[in-house]
Amino acid sequence: MKRKRILALALSFTLAFSVVTPVAAETEPSVDEPSGVMLDVSESTEDLLEDSEEASAAEDEEATPFSETEQEEEALDSDTVIADEIEAEAGEFLAISQSEFDSKLNTLRSQYPNYSTWNDWFDGGHQCFGFARLIGYNVFGTKPSTWSQDSNFDHVKAGDLIQYGNTSGQGHTVFVTAVSGNTITFVDCNGNGNYSGGTKVRSNGVKWDNTIQKGAKIWNKYSFSYLLSSPGIQNGHNPIGVIDGIEGGIHSVTISGWAFDEDDLGASLDIHVYCNGGQNAVIGKANVERADVNDAYKCGNYHGYLMTIELDRSIVGECTFDVYAINVGGGDNQYLGSKTVTITADTEAPVISDCKVYDVSLTGYKVSCKVTDNSYVDRVQFPTWTTYNGQDDIASGWEVNSAASGIRDGDTFTYEVKISDHNNESGTYNTHIYAYDKYGNCSSTSVDAVALPAVTTKLGDDFYAKIKNSHAGTVLTKVIFDSNGEWDARFMEDQGNRDAVWHFVRNKGEDTYTIYCDGDEGLALDVCDGKDVDKRNIRVWTVNGSIAEKWYIRGTEGKYYLQAACSNTRVLDTPGGNGGTQSAQLYVYNSGDGPAMSIIKVNPTLEKLSEKEVVASGNYNGHYYQVFDQSMNWSDAKLACEALGGHLVTITDAKEQAFIESLLAKGTKNQYWIGLNIYSNSFRWITGETSSYLNWDTGRPDENLSTGRKRYCGQILNKANPNLSGSARFKWNDINNLNTVEDQKDFFSTDKIGVICEFENVKEVTLTYHANGGTQAPAKVSAADGSSVVLSTSIPVRSGYNFLGWALTADASSAAYQPGAKFILNGDVTLYAVWEKAIGGSCGTSLTWSLGQAGVLTITGSGAMTNYAYKSAMPWYSYINQIQRVEIADGVTSIGDYAFYGMPKLTTITIADSVKMIGGYAFKNCTALNQVKLPPSLTKLGESAFYGCTSLTSITIPEGIYTVLAYTFKNCTSLQSVSLPSTLIKLDEAAFYGCSSLKEVAFPKKLSIIGIYCFKNCSSLASVTLPGALTQVREAAFYGTALQNLTIPEGVTVIGKYAFKNCEKMKSVTMPTSLQKIDDSAFYNCNGLTVLNLPNGLASICDYAFRKCTGLQQVSFPESLRTIGESSFYGCTGLSELMIPEGVTQINSYAFKGCTNVYTVTLPSTLESPGESAFYGCTRISQIEIPAGVTSLGAYVFSRCSALGTVVFAGSAPAIGSAAFNGVKANVYYPAGDATWTTDKQQSYGGQISWVKK
Repeated sequence: MKRKRILALALSFTLAFSVVTPVAAETEPSVDEPSGVMLDVSESTEDLLEDSEEASAAEDEEATPFSETEQEEEALDSDTVIADEIEAEAGEFLAISQSEFDSKLNTLRSQYPNYSTWNDWFDGGHQCFGFARLIGYNVFGTKPSTWSQDSNFDHVKAGDLIQYGNTSGQGHTVFVTAVSGNTITFVDCNGNGNYSGGTKVRSNGVKWDNTIQKGAKIWNKYSFSYLLSSPGIQNGHNPIGVIDGIEGGIHSVTISGWAFDEDDLGASLDIHVYCNGGQNAVIGKANVERADVNDAYKCGNYHGYLMTIELDRSIVGECTFDVYAINVGGGDNQYLGSKTVTITADTEAPVISDCKVYDVSLTGYKVSCKVTDNSYVDRVQFPTWTTYNGQDDIASGWEVNSAASGIRDGDTFTYEVKISDHNNESGTYNTHIYAYDKYGNCSSTSVDAVALPAVTTKLGDDFYAKIKNSHAGTVLTKVIFDSNGEWDARFMEDQGNRDAVWHFVRNKGEDTYTIYCDGDEGLALDVCDGKDVDKRNIRVWTVNGSIAEKWYIRGTEGKYYLQAACSNTRVLDTPGGNGGTQSAQLYVYNSGDGPAMSIIKVNPTLEKLSEKEVVASGNYNGHYYQVFDQSMNWSDAKLACEALGGHLVTITDAKEQAFIESLLAKGTKNQYWIGLNIYSNSFRWITGETSSYLNWDTGRPDENLSTGRKRYCGQILNKANPNLSGSARFKWNDINNLNTVEDQKDFFSTDKIGVICEFENVKEVTLTYHANGGTQAPAKVSAADGSSVVLSTSIPVRSGYNFLGWALTADASSAAYQPGAKFILNGDVTLYAVWEKAIGGSCGTSLTWSLGQAGVLTITGSGAMTNYAYKSAMPWYSYINQIQRVEIADGVTSIGDYAFYGMPKLTTITIADSVKMIGGYAFKNCTALNQVKLPPSLTKLGESAFYGCTSLTSITIPEGIYTVLAYTFKNCTSLQSVSLPSTLIKLDEAAFYGCSSLKEVAFPKKLSIIGIYCFKNCSSLASVTLPGALTQVREAAFYGTALQNLTIPEGVTVIGKYAFKNCEKMKSVTMPTSLQKIDDSAFYNCNGLTVLNLPNGLASICDYAFRKCTGLQQVSFPESLRTIGESSFYGCTGLSELMIPEGVTQINSYAFKGCTNVYTVTLPSTLESPGESAFYGCTRISQIEIPAGVTSLGAYVFSRCSALGTVVFAGSAPAIGSAAFNGVKANVYYPAGDATWTTDKQQSYGGQISWVKK
C-alpha cells in the first residue's frame, strides 16, 4: 500500500505542473507592473499557436488525488503499528527530492510574493490555512474530495494539512512535507505574509485528533465544496499573447499583436505600453478581429490589438517600448515583450503656396492659399490690420484666436477680411499668413498693401455712429455743463451709453448732415455762439434750423473731421487735439495737428414697442391707430413707431382728436406722446403736415429758449395736470424729452407716459376663430389690414381631444399657429382649431403616461420607468414642444434615461417621494426648466441629468446621494444656489462645468474627490472652503473661476494641471505642508497673486505652473524643492528677488524668462544645469555666481540680461550653450589654475565678454 501511495503522489505532482506552467517563466524588466510570464517578441504568432495545441492537450489530463477509500486503507489503528512502520521504512517522505520541492516552492515565492491578496482560499485572518491549501494544490496536486474530521484521526502523512495549537480548533495550519516518528517537517506562512518552515515534535501518547483543522472554525465563510471550485489561483491563468510588430514613426509608434485570457474569453484585455521604462502607461484594447487566433485557440475572433500612439514631441531617437497584457480573473498580468525602435522628429514646417486676394470691395476682401504638410496642418491663421493707427485693430491673441483662423477645404484655406472687424477702417490692409502643423512647426508669408476702394465723404443718407477722437481714443458724448442744465458736448471715455451715439441725417439736396443725439432726437450738435470764431464751445441744442447745425464730413480712409457749414476752416476738435475728458470746441483746421476723427457706424440701441402693451386700437378715416401703455422718452417713441411702419400720431382736426380720446379711455398712463416737436423755434408735426387745429392746455406751450427751458416735445393728457390750475383731460402739453421728472413732479415722469402710433392708408379686417367641432372659441378681432395681432390665449375645448393649435383650413392635421403668437392680418381670416384624440400609453412594465390639454405629462403606476437609448425613443417624443409640466405620481420608482431630454417648454417637474433613481440625460437641455425639487428618497442622480438646463436657478441634492455624476449640471448658466448633502463623497468630472452664475458652494466634510473640470468656467464662483478629506485638487477643477482667497487643506499632496488657471481675481493662496507637487499650468495667469509661500515638502514645481502671474512680487521656495519646471515663472514681471534654495538640482528651460524686475538671483551649490533661456530677458540682474556643481548652461540662459556686468564661475568649466550671453556686456571670472578653462571655453557666446582669472 505504501508503494501505491508514493506512485500516486508522483503522478499527482507531474500532472499538476503540466497544467500550471505551460510556458516557462522568464525574468521581467523593471517596469511597475505585476510579474508574469514573458514571451519573446521575436517568437512568431505561428510558433505560439502551435505551442498552444500542446498545452491544450496537457490540460485535458487532471491530477488524481487520493480517494476516501484509499485514505481509510492507509490509516493505522495504533501508535505501535505506526512505530513499526516508521522503523521499517526509515521515515515517510514525499515522492520528490527536497531540492525539487525547494525549487518548486521558490518558483511560487517569486511569482506570488503576496499570496493573501489573490488566494481565494484565504479566509479572513486565516492566512496560514489559505497558504497551506495553495501549496498543496500547486506543488503536489493534492485536493481531497472530502474534508476529514475523524476524531480518531491520528496518523499524519506527507501532503496533509494539520493544525497545532490549542484544543478548541484554533491554532496554526501547516502543510506537511515529511514525517519521521513524532516529528513532522512542514512549510507555512507567518502572519506577516512571509514564507517560512520548520519542524514540530508531538508528545508521546498525544493524538492529532484535537489539532486537525475543524470545519466550524475555519470554514465559517466558505463551504469546502465552494473552495474546491472557487476561481482562485488554482484555476487562474495568465493572459496569452504576442507582439507582431512595433514600428516607429514621426513622434509616434504603432504596435500590433494579440492577447486573451482563458479565464474570460469574452473580455477584451487592456494592453499597457510603457516608453523607456516610464511609469505612465498608454492603454489600448485587444478588440480587433483576429480569426487566425480564434482558429488556434477557440477563444473568439476579437482579441487583436493595433495601437498608434502619439508621443510627446520631446521623445525622439532610439526608444524602447514594453508591452503588457492585463489579466482578468485569476492569474497575473502578462509581459508580452519589448522592442527598441527609432522615433523620428518632425522639423518640417507646412508649405504655403498659391496665395490669392479676391472679392475686394468696400466691405473687405477674401484671401486663400494652399497649405500642405508631411504630417498634418493644424491651423492657418490670418492676422490682419490696417495701416491706419498701427495694429490697434488686429485680433487679440491671433495665434490661436478662431476669429483669425482660415476655413479648411482640403488643402485650401480661406479667410474673409471684413472692415466691420477693423473699426470700419478703409484704405490699405495687411494680411499675414501663418501655417502651423500639429507639432508646432510654423511657416509664414503675407499679402500686404491690399487697397480697398476709398470711402467717400457721403457715408449714407441716414446712419448712426460714434465719433471717436483718434488722438486720445475718447468718444464724443453729452454731459450737463452748467447750472442752467444746458448740454455740453465733450470727448470722454466710452461708457457704452446711448449719449455716445449720434444720428447723422443727411440734409436734402446737400452734402451736409444734421447730427442728432440718439436718445434725444430733439437735440442736435450746434455751436453756441461766435460761429466763425476760433475756440468756441460746441453744445447740444434744440433744433432751430440755423446753418450752424449742419456739418460736412471731410477726409477719407478712416480719418475724418467735421466742418461747420458756416465756415470753411472751423472744425470740431478738442484743446490741443488730444487729452482725456475735453470740451468739444470749434477750431481752425490745422493739417499738422489734424483733428482726426473715426466715424464708427453702429446699430442704434433703440427701444421697441411690444404688441403685448397695446391697450387700444382702431381705424379712422383710412388710418390705423395703436395705443401702447409702454413707457419711453419722446425720441424713442418716435423711432419705435417708425420701426413699426408708422409714426407718432398727428392730430389735425377735432374729429380725429375725438377718436383719439375714445381710444384713451382704455389707457392707464397720465399722458401719451404725440408727433409734435419744436423745429426752427416753433412747434410742427413730424410728418410735415400743416394744420390750424390746436388743443393746448391752459398756459401751454411754455417753451422758452431764452430761459433755458427746452420743453420741445408734445403729448396729450389722459388726466388733468394736478399742478396746473384749469388743466383738463385730453389737452396737449409741452415737455422735455429726458428721463427726468418735469418740475420735480412725478405726474410727468417718463414711466407715466405712453405712446400713440398712427399708420397711413389702411383698412380694417377681421380675424375669426372657429372651434371646428369644439366649443368656447375666442371672440373675433378687428384690426388694420397688414397689422400684427397677438392670437388669443383662450383655447376652445372638445371632449376626448387635445387642442393642438390653429390652422387656416378645417381639415388640417397639424397646427400652424399657437395661442399667444403674433399673426399678420392680410385680409379677413378664419382660423380653425386643430384637434387630436387624447394620447397616452405605456412607459414601463406597470407604468402608463398621459398628456393633457394644458401640456401636463403625467406618469402613474408602480415600478421603474423604461430606460431609453436616445431621446427620440421616448413615447411622448412627438409632443415635446407641447409639454410644459411633468408630474411623476407616487409609486413610480425611477425616471428613465433620456426620459425628458430636450423639452423646450418644460418649466416645472413634480417628483413623488417614491422615486429613488433619476436616469442619465433625463432632463438634459430642458432650457425652460426653472424649478426642481428632488425627493428625499433619491439614491442616484444620473450622468448629465440636468445638463444644459439654462433656466434652473437653484438645486438641493438630498441626503443619501454619495456621488454627483459627470456633467450632471454642466452649463446650467443661471444656477446660483447649490446645496450638497453631508453624505456626498465625490463630485465627478465636469459636474458643474460652465455654471457661470454660481457664486458660492459649501462642500460637505466627507467630500474627498472633486473631479476634473468640475467647476471650470464657473466665472462668478468667488468663494469656496475646500474639505479636509481632499487629497488632491484635480485637473482644471477650478479653471477660470473668480476665486479670491484660497486655502488648500492639509492632506492634499498634488495640485493638478490647470487646477486654477485663469483665476485672475485670486489674491492669495495658502498651501498645506502635505503638498508635494504643483502640476503643469496649475496657477497660469493668476495675475492677482502677489505673495507665494511654498510649503516645505514640495519637491516639484511643474511646467508653466505660475506663468503670467504678473502681479507676483515675492516667492519663498522651500528647502525640499528639487526641480523648477519649464516656463514655471515665465513672464512674472513683478518678481524682484530669487533665492533658490539648496537642494534644487534643475532649473528648466524658460523658468524665469521675461522676469524683467528681478535684480538679484542666488543659485544653490546643488544646481547642475540651468536650462535653455532660464533667465532670458531678466534685464535688471547685474551679477550672478555660477556654483561649482553646474555642469552645463543652456542656450540663451542669460540672453538679453542687459544689466548683467559680472559673472563668477566658482568651479570647473561647464558646457555652455549657444548664445548663452547674447546681448550681455560683462566681466566673467573663472578660477585660476583650473585646466578645464581652456581658450575654446572662453568664447563670446553672443555677447561682449571679458574673461578674467580670479
